[in-house]
Amino acid sequence: LADARGLRVSDGKPLRFIDAARFGRLSAVEYETEIASTGRVPTRCVGDGVWHDWFNALVWLAWPATKAALNRGQAKEIARTGSVGGRRGARRDALTLFDESGVVLVSDCAAIRACLRERRWRELFVTSRQDFIARAGVWVLGHGLLDKLRRPFKGACGQTHVLALPAASERESVDLRLAQALRRGMPLREFLFPLPVLGVPGWWPENHEPRFYRDTKVFRP
Repeated sequence: LADARGLRVSDGKPLRFIDAARFGRLSAVEYETEIASTGRVPTRCVGDGVWHDWFNALVWLAWPATKAALNRGQAKEIARTGSVGGRRGARRDALTLFDESGVVLVSDCAAIRACLRERRWRELFVTSRQDFIARAGVWVLGHGLLDKLRRPFKGACGQTHVLALPAASERESVDLRLAQALRRGMPLREFLFPLPVLGVPGWWPENHEPRFYRDTKVFRP
């Protein structure tokens, strides 16, 4: 599929998914460097991690510009700082957090964007629910979060970047805008906002009841 669509990593190398067994055990630095330098994404095909890597491949196919920008950001930080004491550093931590648990919310409604940033959950999902349904679009990009959602639980939380775009925006255009934001410096932690994803209207049957949002262990002020 990557070949048929001509997908590429940030420096133009063709994107390909390769059986991870061919690489042996890779560190996080080696994994990101392999993708950046060759375009090959080590992908587990058997055993532990198959689902995780399956979702990673699907996200690459659905959000190729964003994923390439995330990998480019990782590679630049690795080249700049290396892996000091096995720690990623703040920039790579934020990139990894978004890669694993990222969500993007698009809305041209300033009130919706403000409610998310300020964690005004009841206003966002109960009193203004119809506005949210009509004027917000939400996508999960984090492959780790998608893996978790195979067994959904109320506390499942995405790290959300907000774009001032119409809810009906095509995914391809959102992908390009998100990649541009990443190349400009996002994500730093201040550009990411928590979102309990089972609270998104229509994503979980129980959330049509207002009492669903009274759980302050999940919908924290």
